[in-house]
Amino acid sequence: MLLFESFKVEPLLQALTRFGYHVRRLHYTLEGGLELPRADEPVKVRWILFGALVTLGAMLVGLAGGVIAAHVLHIDLSTVNELELRTAAPALLLGMGLLGSFPTSGWLVARAAHVRTLLEPALACVLALVVTLVALGFAAPFAVVFALAISPIAWVLSCAGAWVASS
Repeated sequence: MLLFESFKVEPLLQALTRFGYHVRRLHYTLEGGLELPRADEPVKVRWILFGALVTLGAMLVGLAGGVIAAHVLHIDLSTVNELELRTAAPALLLGMGLLGSFPTSGWLVARAAHVRTLLEPALACVLALVVTLVALGFAAPFAVVFALAISPIAWVLSCAGAWVASS
């Protein structure tokens, strides 16, 4: 059903299109997706939710990979001191593992959902980042500042992984 027809604004839309304005219409499909105009396929909401779970899992695997890499390289993560910048280098392994999880999850979501656009993997990444920020807000409010600074990079990396999968 057309969203605009339910509010009885069809005459207004016709007048706007007569004056040269392009009006976008949204369709809601019964399969549970919001269909965007000129799209070949609707937005797959279940893949956004599932992709958020995949992204959260990939983040945990990336952190675990950073810990394993530190163990294999004989790097002691307990030497990190927040007051001295020189001792923060071991934490870079954890950050690299965490950031490396985003292109992987974007690639996985794009391949599994069989999408040609980056919308589902991008929204899945945003949803996973919001869940992470909320959890960090309860556990360590100071860490939210760093997570907010890194989240655009993570989103771009996720979109890059999805782009590789879709091309």
